[in-house]
Order: sequence, then C-alpha cells, then structure tokens
Amino acid sequence: MRFDAGSTNLTLAGTAQIVNNVPEQVTFVKLRARAANVGNLYIGVSDVTSTNGWELEPRDVLLIDLDPDGKGSSLPANTFYFNGTTTNDDIDWIFSFR
Repeated sequence: MRFDAGSTNLTLAGTAQIVNNVPEQVTFVKLRARAANVGNLYIGVSDVTSTNGWELEPRDVLLIDLDPDGKGSSLPANTFYFNGTTTNDDIDWIFSFR
C-alpha cells in the first residue's frame, strides 16, 4: 500500500474539476478545503455542482473510508471531482492506494 498527497487548484468556479487524475484504486480519501479559501467547495463525481455535492467550507475535512471491513473495496482515484464558488480556491488531498 502507498499514499500520495497534494493540492489541486480550482481553475474556474462553477466547473467540475478532477481532484487527482490517477486511475489507481484507492481505499481511503481525505479531502480538506484550504483555510485561506474564499468560497465553499463541493465534492462529488464528474457532474458535481453546488446543489448535488458534499459541501466543504474553508477548513472543513471529508474522510472517505472505502474499505472499512478490509475486504478490498476501492474506487479509482480519478472518480473524485470538486467544484466551488470561487476561482483559485484549493483542495488538499490524501489518497491511500491499494
């Protein structure tokens, strides 16, 4: 198992953007809206918007354990998208790969 961490910048508010374009399978995801962000971020899949995404205010954290029972459940890292209300806000991420 390995992990990767980084940040992704929202280049255009109101547009769904991939968090990490890696196709490898992940078992755990941690997403955090940067403290310095001006607006809110929304987490979801490729069609995420402010009306159908999981809302993160600045400093909010979302933890997703895809394999809580250890049976090998996972999703591709490139499944996760974000959107937001303010261009140039950032999302920090940690992915644990299978």
